[in-house]
Amino acid sequence: MDMDCFFVACELLSRPYLAGKPVAVGGRPEERGVISTASYEARRAGVHSALSSKIALQRCPNLVLLNHNFSKYEAMSNIIHEVFAQHAERVSSVGLDEAYLDFSHLSFEEATTVAQNIKLQIFQKTRLVASAGLAPNPYLAKIASDWKKPNGFFVLHPHEVEKFVEQLPVRTLPGVGEVTEARLLSLGAKTTGDLRRQGESWLTQHFGRYGEVLWELCRGVDSRDIFTQGARRSLSIEHTFIQDLKTAPEWEMAILDLAQDWKERLAQYRLDSEDPRPLKNIFIKLKFSDFKSHTLAVPFTDTIDLNSTFLKLIQEAFLKWPGRAVRLLGVGGHFVSEEVESEDEEEEEQQLLLPLLWGRVLADAV
Repeated sequence: MDMDCFFVACELLSRPYLAGKPVAVGGRPEERGVISTASYEARRAGVHSALSSKIALQRCPNLVLLNHNFSKYEAMSNIIHEVFAQHAERVSSVGLDEAYLDFSHLSFEEATTVAQNIKLQIFQKTRLVASAGLAPNPYLAKIASDWKKPNGFFVLHPHEVEKFVEQLPVRTLPGVGEVTEARLLSLGAKTTGDLRRQGESWLTQHFGRYGEVLWELCRGVDSRDIFTQGARRSLSIEHTFIQDLKTAPEWEMAILDLAQDWKERLAQYRLDSEDPRPLKNIFIKLKFSDFKSHTLAVPFTDTIDLNSTFLKLIQEAFLKWPGRAVRLLGVGGHFVSEEVESEDEEEEEQQLLLPLLWGRVLADAV
Protein backbone atom coordinates (compact mmCIF):
# COMPACT_ATOMS: atom_id res chain seq x y z
CA MET A 1 0.00 0.00 0.00
CA ASP A 2 1.36 3.41 -0.97
CA MET A 3 -0.21 6.80 -0.28
CA ASP A 4 -0.39 9.05 -3.33
CA CYS A 5 1.68 12.27 -3.04
CA PHE A 6 1.36 11.92 0.72
CA PHE A 7 2.82 15.20 2.02
CA VAL A 8 1.06 17.25 -0.65
CA ALA A 9 -2.20 15.36 -0.14
CA CYS A 10 -2.08 16.10 3.60
CA GLU A 11 -1.60 19.80 2.89
CA LEU A 12 -4.45 19.93 0.39
CA LEU A 13 -6.89 18.78 3.06
CA SER A 14 -6.74 22.29 4.55
CA ARG A 15 -6.15 23.98 1.17
CA PRO A 16 -8.71 22.45 -1.22
CA TYR A 17 -8.40 25.49 -3.49
CA LEU A 18 -4.95 24.19 -4.53
CA ALA A 19 -6.37 20.97 -6.00
CA GLY A 20 -5.38 20.60 -9.64
CA LYS A 21 -2.50 23.04 -9.34
CA PRO A 22 1.25 22.30 -9.30
CA VAL A 23 2.06 21.94 -5.60
CA ALA A 24 5.14 20.69 -3.80
CA VAL A 25 6.27 20.30 -0.22
CA GLY A 26 9.91 21.11 0.47
CA GLY A 27 12.52 23.45 1.83
CA ARG A 28 12.82 27.09 0.88
CA PRO A 29 15.07 27.87 -2.10
CA GLU A 30 16.96 30.56 -0.18
CA GLU A 31 17.86 27.91 2.41
CA ARG A 32 19.10 25.38 -0.14
CA GLY A 33 15.92 23.36 0.31
CA VAL A 34 14.92 20.35 -1.77
CA ILE A 35 11.56 18.96 -2.82
CA SER A 36 10.12 16.17 -0.65
CA THR A 37 6.89 15.50 -2.54
CA ALA A 38 5.31 16.94 -5.68
CA SER A 39 1.77 16.74 -6.99
CA TYR A 40 1.18 15.06 -10.33
CA GLU A 41 0.62 18.46 -11.92
CA ALA A 42 4.05 19.56 -10.69
CA ARG A 43 5.64 16.30 -11.84
CA ARG A 44 4.42 16.92 -15.37
CA ALA A 45 6.43 20.16 -15.25
CA GLY A 46 9.59 18.28 -14.29
CA VAL A 47 9.41 18.69 -10.50
CA HIS A 48 10.29 15.60 -8.47
CA SER A 49 11.52 14.48 -5.06
CA ALA A 50 15.11 15.42 -4.13
CA LEU A 51 15.16 18.20 -6.74
CA SER A 52 16.53 21.55 -5.60
CA SER A 53 13.65 23.88 -4.73
CA LYS A 54 15.38 26.60 -6.72
CA ILE A 55 15.48 24.46 -9.84
CA ALA A 56 11.90 23.31 -9.22
CA LEU A 57 10.68 26.91 -9.30
CA GLN A 58 12.68 27.55 -12.47
CA ARG A 59 11.08 24.56 -14.18
CA CYS A 60 7.62 25.43 -12.88
CA PRO A 61 7.33 29.19 -12.12
CA ASN A 62 3.73 28.82 -10.91
CA LEU A 63 4.66 26.07 -8.45
CA VAL A 64 3.08 26.45 -5.03
CA LEU A 65 5.84 25.52 -2.58
CA LEU A 66 4.65 24.63 0.92
CA ASN A 67 6.70 24.13 4.08
CA HIS A 68 6.85 20.75 5.82
CA ASN A 69 4.47 19.97 8.66
CA PHE A 70 5.79 16.66 9.96
CA SER A 71 3.51 16.54 12.99
CA LYS A 72 0.55 16.55 10.61
CA TYR A 73 2.07 13.82 8.43
CA GLU A 74 2.89 11.65 11.43
CA ALA A 75 -0.64 11.98 12.79
CA MET A 76 -2.11 10.92 9.45
CA SER A 77 0.42 8.10 9.14
CA ASN A 78 -0.58 6.75 12.55
CA ILE A 79 -4.23 6.59 11.47
CA ILE A 80 -3.29 4.83 8.24
CA HIS A 81 -1.08 2.29 9.98
CA GLU A 82 -3.84 1.56 12.46
CA VAL A 83 -5.99 0.56 9.50
CA PHE A 84 -3.19 -1.67 8.21
CA ALA A 85 -2.87 -3.35 11.61
CA GLN A 86 -6.60 -4.09 11.70
CA HIS A 87 -6.36 -6.16 8.54
CA ALA A 88 -2.89 -7.73 8.55
CA GLU A 89 -0.96 -9.46 11.32
CA ARG A 90 2.37 -8.65 9.68
CA VAL A 91 3.11 -5.15 8.41
CA SER A 92 6.46 -3.82 7.21
CA SER A 93 6.46 -0.02 7.13
CA VAL A 94 8.49 1.94 4.59
CA GLY A 95 8.46 5.49 5.90
CA LEU A 96 5.30 7.34 6.81
CA ASP A 97 3.34 6.67 3.65
CA GLU A 98 4.07 3.14 2.49
CA ALA A 99 3.88 -0.39 3.88
CA TYR A 100 3.90 -4.04 2.88
CA LEU A 101 1.06 -6.16 4.26
CA ASP A 102 1.25 -9.93 4.48
CA PHE A 103 -1.85 -11.63 3.03
CA SER A 104 -0.14 -14.94 2.28
CA HIS A 105 -2.71 -16.80 4.39
CA LEU A 106 -5.52 -15.58 2.10
CA SER A 107 -6.53 -16.50 -1.43
CA PHE A 108 -6.01 -13.83 -4.08
CA GLU A 109 -9.76 -13.23 -4.19
CA GLU A 110 -9.91 -12.76 -0.42
CA ALA A 111 -6.83 -10.55 -0.41
CA THR A 112 -8.32 -8.41 -3.18
CA THR A 113 -11.41 -7.77 -1.09
CA VAL A 114 -9.36 -6.90 1.99
CA ALA A 115 -7.12 -4.51 0.04
CA GLN A 116 -10.13 -2.74 -1.43
CA ASN A 117 -11.59 -2.37 2.06
CA ILE A 118 -8.31 -0.93 3.36
CA LYS A 119 -8.27 1.68 0.58
CA LEU A 120 -11.86 2.60 1.39
CA GLN A 121 -11.28 2.83 5.15
CA ILE A 122 -8.20 4.98 4.71
CA PHE A 123 -10.17 7.40 2.56
CA GLN A 124 -13.08 7.45 5.00
CA LYS A 125 -10.82 8.16 7.97
CA THR A 126 -8.39 10.61 6.35
CA ARG A 127 -9.82 11.70 2.97
CA LEU A 128 -6.48 10.59 1.52
CA VAL A 129 -6.04 8.26 -1.44
CA ALA A 130 -3.89 5.13 -1.45
CA SER A 131 -2.71 2.94 -4.31
CA ALA A 132 -2.41 -0.81 -3.80
CA GLY A 133 -0.61 -3.66 -5.48
CA LEU A 134 -1.32 -7.32 -4.86
CA ALA A 135 1.31 -9.80 -6.03
CA PRO A 136 3.12 -13.01 -5.01
CA ASN A 137 6.14 -11.23 -3.46
CA PRO A 138 7.34 -7.79 -2.21
CA TYR A 139 9.24 -6.84 -5.37
CA LEU A 140 6.24 -7.43 -7.60
CA ALA A 141 3.79 -5.91 -5.10
CA LYS A 142 5.78 -2.65 -5.12
CA ILE A 143 5.67 -2.49 -8.92
CA ALA A 144 1.98 -3.35 -8.89
CA SER A 145 1.21 -0.52 -6.45
CA ASP A 146 2.86 1.96 -8.84
CA TRP A 147 1.28 0.50 -11.96
CA LYS A 148 -2.02 2.41 -11.95
CA LYS A 149 -1.29 5.44 -9.78
CA PRO A 150 -2.95 7.58 -8.62
CA ASN A 151 -5.73 5.86 -6.68
CA GLY A 152 -4.80 2.61 -8.37
CA PHE A 153 -5.27 -1.04 -7.58
CA PHE A 154 -3.45 -3.66 -9.63
CA VAL A 155 -3.57 -7.40 -9.03
CA LEU A 156 -0.83 -9.61 -10.44
CA HIS A 157 -1.70 -13.31 -10.24
CA PRO A 158 1.04 -15.97 -10.10
CA HIS A 159 0.28 -17.26 -13.60
CA GLU A 160 0.74 -13.71 -14.98
CA VAL A 161 4.17 -13.08 -13.49
CA GLU A 162 6.40 -14.41 -16.29
CA LYS A 163 4.73 -12.37 -19.03
CA PHE A 164 4.49 -9.28 -16.83
CA VAL A 165 8.13 -9.31 -15.71
CA GLU A 166 9.40 -9.81 -19.26
CA GLN A 167 8.64 -6.21 -20.22
CA LEU A 168 9.99 -4.40 -17.15
CA PRO A 169 12.96 -2.01 -17.49
CA VAL A 170 16.04 -3.15 -15.57
CA ARG A 171 15.82 -0.01 -13.40
CA THR A 172 12.75 -1.48 -11.68
CA LEU A 173 14.87 -4.22 -10.10
CA PRO A 174 15.67 -3.67 -6.40
CA GLY A 175 19.27 -2.50 -5.99
CA VAL A 176 19.61 -1.29 -9.58
CA GLY A 177 20.47 2.40 -9.50
CA GLU A 178 22.20 4.62 -12.00
CA VAL A 179 25.52 2.77 -11.88
CA THR A 180 24.19 -0.74 -12.39
CA GLU A 181 21.59 0.43 -14.90
CA ALA A 182 24.25 2.13 -17.01
CA ARG A 183 26.38 -1.00 -16.98
CA LEU A 184 23.45 -3.24 -17.90
CA LEU A 185 22.49 -0.94 -20.76
CA SER A 186 26.07 -0.92 -22.01
CA LEU A 187 25.92 -4.71 -22.06
CA GLY A 188 22.75 -4.62 -24.14
CA ALA A 189 20.27 -5.47 -21.36
CA LYS A 190 17.34 -3.04 -21.31
CA THR A 191 14.62 -5.23 -19.80
CA THR A 192 14.38 -8.06 -17.32
CA GLY A 193 13.55 -10.25 -20.29
CA ASP A 194 17.00 -9.45 -21.72
CA LEU A 195 18.56 -10.63 -18.46
CA ARG A 196 16.65 -13.90 -18.56
CA ARG A 197 17.83 -14.57 -22.09
CA GLN A 198 21.44 -13.91 -21.11
CA GLY A 199 21.24 -16.45 -18.29
CA GLU A 200 22.53 -16.79 -14.76
CA SER A 201 26.15 -17.53 -15.65
CA TRP A 202 26.36 -14.33 -17.71
CA LEU A 203 25.00 -12.30 -14.81
CA THR A 204 27.37 -13.78 -12.24
CA GLN A 205 30.27 -13.32 -14.64
CA HIS A 206 29.58 -9.58 -14.83
CA PHE A 207 28.13 -8.88 -11.39
CA GLY A 208 29.46 -11.58 -9.06
CA ARG A 209 27.21 -12.54 -6.16
CA TYR A 210 24.78 -9.75 -7.01
CA GLY A 211 24.31 -11.45 -10.36
CA GLU A 212 22.65 -14.31 -8.50
CA VAL A 213 20.19 -11.83 -7.00
CA LEU A 214 19.51 -10.30 -10.42
CA TRP A 215 18.85 -13.76 -11.84
CA GLU A 216 16.16 -14.35 -9.22
CA LEU A 217 14.56 -10.92 -9.67
CA CYS A 218 14.47 -10.98 -13.47
CA ARG A 219 12.36 -14.13 -13.21
CA GLY A 220 9.99 -12.48 -10.74
CA VAL A 221 11.44 -14.31 -7.74
CA ASP A 222 11.93 -12.40 -4.48
CA SER A 223 12.71 -14.49 -1.41
CA ARG A 224 13.30 -11.59 1.00
CA ASP A 225 11.51 -11.73 4.32
CA ILE A 226 10.69 -8.05 4.64
CA PHE A 227 8.62 -8.66 7.76
CA THR A 228 11.70 -9.53 9.78
CA GLN A 229 13.43 -6.34 10.87
CA GLY A 230 16.81 -6.29 9.19
CA ALA A 231 19.98 -4.96 10.73
CA ARG A 232 20.87 -1.38 9.94
CA ARG A 233 23.51 -1.18 7.22
CA SER A 234 24.88 2.29 7.94
CA LEU A 235 24.53 5.38 10.10
CA SER A 236 25.19 8.84 8.74
CA ILE A 237 24.24 12.48 9.02
CA GLU A 238 24.56 15.33 6.56
CA HIS A 239 23.94 19.06 6.40
CA THR A 240 23.12 21.42 3.53
CA PHE A 241 24.61 24.87 4.02
CA ILE A 242 22.80 28.12 3.27
CA GLN A 243 26.04 29.43 1.73
CA ASP A 244 28.64 27.32 -0.05
CA LEU A 245 31.84 26.46 1.81
CA LYS A 246 34.82 27.50 -0.29
CA THR A 247 37.91 27.46 1.95
CA ALA A 248 39.79 24.65 3.67
CA PRO A 249 39.15 26.06 7.19
CA GLU A 250 35.42 26.18 6.44
CA TRP A 251 35.45 22.56 5.25
CA GLU A 252 37.43 21.45 8.30
CA MET A 253 35.31 23.26 10.88
CA ALA A 254 32.10 21.92 9.35
CA ILE A 255 33.31 18.32 9.19
CA LEU A 256 34.43 18.38 12.83
CA ASP A 257 31.01 19.68 13.92
CA LEU A 258 29.33 16.90 11.94
CA ALA A 259 31.74 14.32 13.33
CA GLN A 260 30.82 15.26 16.89
CA ASP A 261 27.10 15.01 16.13
CA TRP A 262 27.60 11.68 14.40
CA LYS A 263 29.58 10.20 17.30
CA GLU A 264 26.80 11.16 19.69
CA ARG A 265 24.20 9.63 17.39
CA LEU A 266 26.25 6.46 17.02
CA ALA A 267 26.58 6.15 20.78
CA GLN A 268 22.83 6.62 21.22
CA TYR A 269 22.15 4.03 18.51
CA ARG A 270 24.41 1.52 20.27
CA LEU A 271 22.55 2.17 23.52
CA ASP A 272 19.04 1.94 22.03
CA SER A 273 19.58 -1.00 19.67
CA GLU A 274 22.22 -3.05 21.48
CA ASP A 275 23.73 -3.65 18.04
CA PRO A 276 27.20 -5.15 18.64
CA ARG A 277 28.43 -5.10 15.03
CA PRO A 278 31.63 -3.18 14.41
CA LEU A 279 31.96 -0.57 11.70
CA LYS A 280 33.37 -1.71 8.38
CA ASN A 281 34.42 1.79 7.30
CA ILE A 282 33.78 5.45 7.91
CA PHE A 283 33.24 8.03 5.19
CA ILE A 284 32.60 11.63 4.31
CA LYS A 285 30.24 12.81 1.60
CA LEU A 286 30.55 16.04 -0.34
CA LYS A 287 28.03 17.59 -2.70
CA PHE A 288 29.35 20.51 -4.71
CA SER A 289 27.49 23.54 -6.05
CA ASP A 290 26.95 21.69 -9.36
CA PHE A 291 25.11 18.97 -7.35
CA LYS A 292 27.75 16.32 -8.11
CA SER A 293 28.45 14.11 -5.09
CA HIS A 294 31.61 12.28 -4.04
CA THR A 295 32.46 10.05 -1.12
CA LEU A 296 35.80 9.30 0.53
CA ALA A 297 36.06 6.31 2.84
CA VAL A 298 38.65 4.50 4.93
CA PRO A 299 38.51 1.11 6.63
CA PHE A 300 37.59 1.32 10.30
CA THR A 301 39.76 -0.13 13.02
CA ASP A 302 39.58 0.13 16.80
CA THR A 303 42.80 2.11 16.85
CA ILE A 304 41.85 5.18 14.83
CA ASP A 305 40.78 8.50 16.21
CA LEU A 306 37.50 9.49 14.59
CA ASN A 307 37.99 13.25 14.71
CA SER A 308 41.47 13.01 13.24
CA THR A 309 40.31 10.57 10.57
CA PHE A 310 37.38 12.71 9.43
CA LEU A 311 39.69 15.73 9.41
CA LYS A 312 42.25 13.89 7.28
CA LEU A 313 39.52 12.80 4.88
CA ILE A 314 38.27 16.35 4.38
CA GLN A 315 41.85 17.53 3.85
CA GLU A 316 42.31 14.81 1.22
CA ALA A 317 39.09 16.00 -0.40
CA PHE A 318 40.25 19.62 -0.51
CA LEU A 319 43.47 18.52 -2.22
CA LYS A 320 41.54 16.36 -4.67
CA TRP A 321 38.97 19.02 -5.55
CA PRO A 322 40.65 22.40 -4.90
CA GLY A 323 38.57 25.51 -5.37
CA ARG A 324 35.24 23.65 -5.41
CA ALA A 325 32.27 25.11 -3.54
CA VAL A 326 30.58 22.66 -1.16
CA ARG A 327 26.82 22.91 -0.59
CA LEU A 328 26.46 19.71 1.50
CA LEU A 329 28.69 17.68 3.79
CA GLY A 330 28.00 14.37 5.47
CA VAL A 331 29.78 11.84 7.66
CA GLY A 332 28.91 8.25 8.46
CA GLY A 333 29.94 4.65 8.70
CA HIS A 334 28.89 1.27 7.31
CA PHE A 335 28.40 -1.66 9.67
CA VAL A 336 29.85 -5.08 8.96
CA SER A 337 27.22 -7.05 7.05
CA GLU A 338 26.95 -10.37 5.26
CA GLU A 339 24.30 -9.12 2.83
CA VAL A 340 25.03 -9.07 -0.88
CA GLU A 341 25.38 -5.50 -2.11
CA SER A 342 24.70 -4.21 -5.59
CA GLU A 343 27.23 -2.09 -7.43
CA ASP A 344 25.21 1.02 -6.62
CA GLU A 345 25.40 0.27 -2.91
CA GLU A 346 29.12 -0.44 -3.04
CA GLU A 347 30.06 2.26 -5.54
CA GLU A 348 30.65 5.17 -3.20
CA GLU A 349 32.86 3.31 -0.77
CA GLN A 350 34.82 1.38 -3.43
CA GLN A 351 35.25 4.19 -5.92
CA LEU A 352 37.37 6.33 -3.61
CA LEU A 353 38.46 3.99 -0.84
CA LEU A 354 41.58 5.56 0.63
CA PRO A 355 44.33 3.97 2.67
CA LEU A 356 45.10 5.38 6.08
CA LEU A 357 48.32 7.12 5.22
CA TRP A 358 48.68 8.96 8.47
CA GLY A 359 49.23 6.05 10.81
CA ARG A 360 47.27 4.85 13.77
CA VAL A 361 46.41 6.93 16.79
CA LEU A 362 44.42 6.40 19.94
CA ALA A 363 40.77 5.55 19.35
CA ASP A 364 37.97 7.88 20.25
CA ALA A 365 35.55 6.59 22.84
CA VAL A 366 32.33 5.80 21.01
